[in-house]
Amino acid sequence: MTLEKTPLALALAALLALGGCTGGTEDTGGEATRDVTLEESADLAGDEGEFDEEPSEEPADRPALTAAVLEGLERGLVRENEGLQAALDKLASAETDAGRLIALGNVDIEAIEAAAAEAAGVSPGDYTLLKEHLFDVLGRVDMHEMMTAIYSDMDDAELDGATRAEVEKGRDEMMADLEDPFEGMDDEAIEAFKARQARLAELRAQNIGLLLKFLGG
Repeated sequence: MTLEKTPLALALAALLALGGCTGGTEDTGGEATRDVTLEESADLAGDEGEFDEEPSEEPADRPALTAAVLEGLERGLVRENEGLQAALDKLASAETDAGRLIALGNVDIEAIEAAAAEAAGVSPGDYTLLKEHLFDVLGRVDMHEMMTAIYSDMDDAELDGATRAEVEKGRDEMMADLEDPFEGMDDEAIEAFKARQARLAELRAQNIGLLLKFLGG
């Protein structure tokens, strides 16, 4: 039996390509899964076998994150996470390595995502694009908040005027270089995002964590 073409292998390969899998893998079953996903990931590499460092361009027709879409995405992520957890529960119930391998091969990520898209009220293709967009926004917001916290916690009371000015200049340049997390979103969507931010961040963390568990991470 091979997992090379399963939707799960493709999904995990994409997660690896995003740099989300930095943890180790378990000995039982982890090695086979890691080999498969790395083979699939190789298809994403360039002619020299290395990933492009430049980020890919955003699809021109990517649907916008609106207030209504964000509400739907919350429902979709809940459904997707429930589907992933159910699949993991089946894996956990397997009593042998062979049984676990069979259960892993039967995981249908496409079906899980289709159910999530239905819950979100969008097509499966749009769900994937919108989820990526949402996770990107959440990541950029996290970066802004982290950098703001770093400079807020910095004690510059004992710095002389010239040094303080240099620090402030560096801070301003650093913040200016950060991408606007809400680029392309209207005021209503931004307000809706902020109202749901904590819950959406929680669902994103759960989603990534569940996918990582398929790798034994």
